Amino acid sequence: MKTCSLFSNFLFLISCTLFAGCASAPPKHQAIPLPDRSKVAPPQSIVMTTTVASDTLEWGVTYDLPVDILWVSSHRVPLHIGAAAGTPGWLKVVAVPADIDTSTHVVIHLTAVAGLAPEGNLSFTLGAASDSLPQPLRRTFSFYVRKQTGAFTRIRFGIEQAACDSTCARITPYGELIFYDLRGTTLACSDSGDLPASRMIGVQGFALSRAGYAFAPSCRVAAVYETSGMLTFVNLGLSGRFAPGAVLLSLRGVSTCWLSPDNTIALVQLADAIMPYEIVTGRMLGGPCHLSSDTVTVRVQGKTLRAGMCKWDLP
Repeated sequence: MKTCSLFSNFLFLISCTLFAGCASAPPKHQAIPLPDRSKVAPPQSIVMTTTVASDTLEWGVTYDLPVDILWVSSHRVPLHIGAAAGTPGWLKVVAVPADIDTSTHVVIHLTAVAGLAPEGNLSFTLGAASDSLPQPLRRTFSFYVRKQTGAFTRIRFGIEQAACDSTCARITPYGELIFYDLRGTTLACSDSGDLPASRMIGVQGFALSRAGYAFAPSCRVAAVYETSGMLTFVNLGLSGRFAPGAVLLSLRGVSTCWLSPDNTIALVQLADAIMPYEIVTGRMLGGPCHLSSDTVTVRVQGKTLRAGMCKWDLP
């Protein structure tokens, strides 16, 4: 009997030890605290309204989209207004004001970057987000993106050192034209002495002929007459597909040049004919047309380009 009792006690101790070992599980993670529902605004308490459902967005032209944020309940939380995830990089979106905590009028500045934005239909989604909202409030708008409409500018060439916005053009004693980017510096194009080589745009200068060079009105492209007889268009920020300072288009025998309002189309005169080119791709947009007068008005309207009696349907 004692033997059995001892054996039973032994089994009991083993079972208790095993049980204690099994029961000593890893410590539990701390429970994630639930949000204070008194501080969470239901999405239906906010309304985003606008008088614009769809419109046209032109390259390089800032479009002001009016939006009203309305609270339909007394419970309000801070909101951040901005582009929803998935907005293409070529669409610049700035909300003013961007952070609000009451019913207010917000203006959304939209700009389709010339030379980068594809032409055609665009669905743009605006979001109003907050840590106190289960999910952002969204509103989608429809736009048709196209090149800028308006009159072309005739380019006037010169051979003097000049600045355009933050870009500086300098001519070396050897007749080489070099572009510099002075953004974010205290440097000025008029400073005496050489500018830092680190601020040079591109890796090369251009052999400038006596015909000169010119900045486009946007300062994002320059046209340079080189000693080789070529009129060369230099990328100064017009196209993100090519490096700054890269050659976008080169044409020989050009006597006169007009640029479109967004500076992406060049209408050039070769002898007594004119023809349009897309600067950012280098492609010809239409065949030559005889120029009947030295004075001509050039204008693009949607997909139609006119210069005097000449007309092209743009692709």
